[in-house]
Amino acid sequence: MICNFVRLCLDAYYYNGKFALHQRCYAITDFANIILPQYCYHYMKTLNSYFVRNAVGSTVPSLRIDTFQKAPILLLGIGTQYEVCDFLNCLDNKYNTEKSYLQALMLQKQHMLQSMFI
Repeated sequence: MICNFVRLCLDAYYYNGKFALHQRCYAITDFANIILPQYCYHYMKTLNSYFVRNAVGSTVPSLRIDTFQKAPILLLGIGTQYEVCDFLNCLDNKYNTEKSYLQALMLQKQHMLQSMFI
């Protein structure tokens, strides 16, 4: 299946393209004109405490479909949703850039320390 969707397990993931699901995951694929897929994704990520409270199972926690259906979602206007998504996507990009830079610095540090003590 190729489409925008939000995969819901104990964490939310956003995909735009081909995907496959396994057990204990749900996908929202039919987005109405009142909510953007990326807005839904970002909003679902804020509901972690709600999902943890409503998880069932003692060995492997899982969520039932009614937990998602009852999740409180704040719907903003489409224009505002675009603004929120743009802002949060910029933050994600900045985070990923800084994380990559830090990993490169850590690798450089490791090589320098190894060359000092050969």
